[in-house]
Amino acid sequence: MRPKPFPRWEIRALRALRVSGPLPCRPGVLVLLLLTFALPAPGVAQDGDWSVLRKGDLRVGVLGDFIWGDERYGVNGDVLPLAGPFEVENAATLFPEFEKLGQRLFDITGDGSAAPVLGSSQATLQTSQTRVPLTLELGLTSWLTLGATVPFHRSRVEAEIGILPSALANVGTNPAISNYDAVLAFTRELTEAAAGLPAEQSTIWTSWAANWVDAYAASAVFPATGTVGGEALLEAVAEFNAVLSAAGLPTVGTAVPLADAPLDRDDLRALLSDPQGPYQYYPPSIPLLWGLGDVEVEARLRVLQGGPRRETGRPSHGLTLMGRVRLPTGSGEDPRGIYDIPRGDGQLDLEAGAAGWFRFGRFGLAGSGSYTLARTGTVLRRIAPPDIPLVPLANLAEVEWTPGNLLTLELRPSFAVADPLWLEVDYRYRSKGDDQYERTTPLPEAGPPIPYPEGQLGLPAEVLEVESSMELHTLGGGLRYQPPQGEFPVEVWAGVAFSVMGSGGQTLKETRARFGGRVYFSLWGG
Repeated sequence: MRPKPFPRWEIRALRALRVSGPLPCRPGVLVLLLLTFALPAPGVAQDGDWSVLRKGDLRVGVLGDFIWGDERYGVNGDVLPLAGPFEVENAATLFPEFEKLGQRLFDITGDGSAAPVLGSSQATLQTSQTRVPLTLELGLTSWLTLGATVPFHRSRVEAEIGILPSALANVGTNPAISNYDAVLAFTRELTEAAAGLPAEQSTIWTSWAANWVDAYAASAVFPATGTVGGEALLEAVAEFNAVLSAAGLPTVGTAVPLADAPLDRDDLRALLSDPQGPYQYYPPSIPLLWGLGDVEVEARLRVLQGGPRRETGRPSHGLTLMGRVRLPTGSGEDPRGIYDIPRGDGQLDLEAGAAGWFRFGRFGLAGSGSYTLARTGTVLRRIAPPDIPLVPLANLAEVEWTPGNLLTLELRPSFAVADPLWLEVDYRYRSKGDDQYERTTPLPEAGPPIPYPEGQLGLPAEVLEVESSMELHTLGGGLRYQPPQGEFPVEVWAGVAFSVMGSGGQTLKETRARFGGRVYFSLWGG
C-alpha cells in the first residue's frame, strides 16, 4: 500500500549524546587549546572585548548577527551559486532515479520514444539568518569572570525554481501520487492478464508488466497525456491487448494512468511541498519561527592585565584564558528545508583558548584564536550526497553525527576616531574538518516494488561526509562606542563583514551585519 507521511515531525537534535572517544592529545592541539574562544558563534566574543570584569560587576548584553548569502565556495575555492545544483538542461534529471525511470520506460516501449524529458530549469536561492544572543556576565573575582549566552535564531530561505517551456517536454507529476488507487488497480490488471497467457508468452509479458510497476515506483515524474512519451505507452498497451485477444483472453482497460500535463513551475512547487507527497519540504520563501540556539556557558581567567589607562580607566593590555561549553539546546539542521542555516548544532561542544589585546594612545590591537571539540550526537538527516538537490523523505534517517573540529582565529586593529568612539577592522579565519556520520540502524532492505515513488535511495550515511569540511576568510569593519569606565555604563557597536576567500564545497559565501549593546552594573566591590 501507499506509504503514509510522517504523522509528526520532531526535527530537534536528539539528546542521545555520547563522547565519541578520547580527546586528541597531539602537540598542535595542545597549543591550540591555549587559544581563544573567539567566534564560532555570534555570542560573547563577537563584540571584541575579552577582558575580565572587575569584581562584582555585572554586564548584560543584547547582541545581533545577520547572515546572508546566495553563493558558496567550491572544493577548490571557486565561487558557485547556491542554486547551481537546481539548474540543469533537462529538469527531469532533478529527480532521483531518473535513469531507472528511463530504463523502465525503454523496456516497456522497446525504444527511447518515452524517455523522460523536460525543459531546462532556472533557479534562484538565497539564505539568511538573524541571531539575537542575550548575554549575562559576572565578575566573580578580580581574576575570574563567568558568563552565559542564550541565543535566539530565525532562518529564512528565498527559493524559486522554474522550468522553461519545451516542445519536447513529456513528463509531469506521477499519477501514483495523486491517484494511487487507480495506478495500483491498473498495474494489478496488467500483472494478472500477463499471468493468464501461455507459459512462454506469460514469462515475457509478466516481466513487461513488472516494468510498469517499477516505472511508477521509480520517480516523482511520469509521462504525460498528449505527449510523445504518453502516446508511446498507450501504443505499448495496445500491443499487449492484441496479444491477449490473439490468445482469446479479455483485454485490459485503455485508461492508462498518465500525468495530466508536463511539469511546470507551479506543479513543481506543489510536488515538493505536498504534505502527502514524496518530498514534504517547506514551501519556498517561508520564514521559520524564532527558535532557541545552543546555550553557552563560559569562564574567563585573567593571566595578565596592565594598569588602567588614564583616559578611559580600562586596562591598557591583557591576556585572558577562556573555556566554554556549548549545550545541546539548539534544533540543528532542519531536514524539511531545501537549504538551511542551522540553529546551533544541537549537541555538546567544548572550546578553550586565549586572547590578548593592548591599546597605545589612539591605536589598539586585539588577537584571539579558538579550538572547538565537537561531541557525537544523534540527529535526523536526509541521506544523500550534495549533488542530489532533491532528496525524497523516504531517505530521512537517524544518524550519529560527529562534526569536524573547528579552528577560529581573529585579528582586530582599532583606531580612536575621538575617544570613546573607535574604528575597528576585523579579519577572521575559520577552518573545520570533515564531519563523520554513521547510521544508527542498518540500511533498509529492499522491499517488493509498489507503484508509488517513495524514492528510497538506500545510500550509506557516509555520503553525508562529502564536502563537509570548511575554510573561510572574512574581512570587516565597524564602529564601537566605549566610554571611560565608570563614566557611562553603556557601550554599543555595529559593523559589517564579507567573505573574501574560502573552500570546502558547501561553505556559504556569507555577508554579516553585527550590532549590539551592553549595560554595566556594579553589585559589589566598589
